[in-house]
Amino acid sequence: MNDYEIANIYKQFSPSIFRYMTYLVQHRQVAEDLTQEVFIRFVRTGDVHRTPVEIQAWLRKTARNIVFDYLRRKRLFEFIPFIPIHEKVVEHPFFELEEVRGLYIALGKLKPSYREVIIWRKIEELSIKETAEILSWNEEKVKNTLKRAIQALRKEMGGVHDE
Repeated sequence: MNDYEIANIYKQFSPSIFRYMTYLVQHRQVAEDLTQEVFIRFVRTGDVHRTPVEIQAWLRKTARNIVFDYLRRKRLFEFIPFIPIHEKVVEHPFFELEEVRGLYIALGKLKPSYREVIIWRKIEELSIKETAEILSWNEEKVKNTLKRAIQALRKEMGGVHDE
């Protein structure tokens, strides 16, 4: 795999991986470091024969493993509700909208499985099948967990926001 291919893969897939990491750890620098770790591991595999779909699936699964390893090491696996450190946890126009900031904070209060299923299904807009594959769940579990997660998110947001 040459530098050009690596750069293109990084450019194409890193924004999604970074958003996922940021939603879970809620700290920009940590999310950047974890995102880089995902791509370092990808480069080390040296597998140039994967399709873009296979690459994306591999990156998402690896991102999930890396972030949960990090959280376990930091003893955050049980996810004590996060307290925002400052108003702009992430410097990105998407996070500057008041509604999105409220969503971001509310997501931080959900348990990990709820947070993940919402991120993959509603924010990253993956299919049920893709989400099930990443989470190593069956499709029915994705559907049921998403339903409960949305209910919990509505409760956190005051019950006024729809899916």
